Amino acid sequence: MFVVCSGVWDKQGKNRESLIREGLNQLGIVSNQFTYCTEETGKPFVSTEVGRVEISVSHHKETMVVVVSAGARVGIDIEPKYRNVSKNLQKRIVVGEVEAQIPTLQLWTLKEAFLKMTGTGLRMAMQKVQVVPVRLHQFKAQSSDKLHTANLISFTWRDYQITVALSSEK
Repeated sequence: MFVVCSGVWDKQGKNRESLIREGLNQLGIVSNQFTYCTEETGKPFVSTEVGRVEISVSHHKETMVVVVSAGARVGIDIEPKYRNVSKNLQKRIVVGEVEAQIPTLQLWTLKEAFLKMTGTGLRMAMQKVQVVPVRLHQFKAQSSDKLHTANLISFTWRDYQITVALSSEK
């Protein structure tokens, strides 16, 4: 189970903490306090009185989104839907005919959310992630080394393309 919360981005991280707390509350995780932590790779999570809770954060200008999960690893990406993705960048993202049918900006958010979920972030080339559509707004992704798999939900909200990745690893 996971929830997505949105709010105003601030450089001090105060709103990030509020959104994480809101997500914890929505998941029914009662915790008087939590500690924001990162793995060696930089992937964030929070430590609470009841244990580790998975999170991911993304922002663009003044808008921030946070996904909070009670179990599975998660990743999230937000991009303005008017963002132009250059042909040069498209070549570094798209792998095969199936991915060529997915709008490039949406494919970017699918792959970036997946990479955030794995903890590698953009240190791993996007071409090492294969994405396939499942049904409207739903996708599956897998790393080329087959170590990571995820279910993804991708949608537009206001002026943004947002994708949430949820690990499907057992």
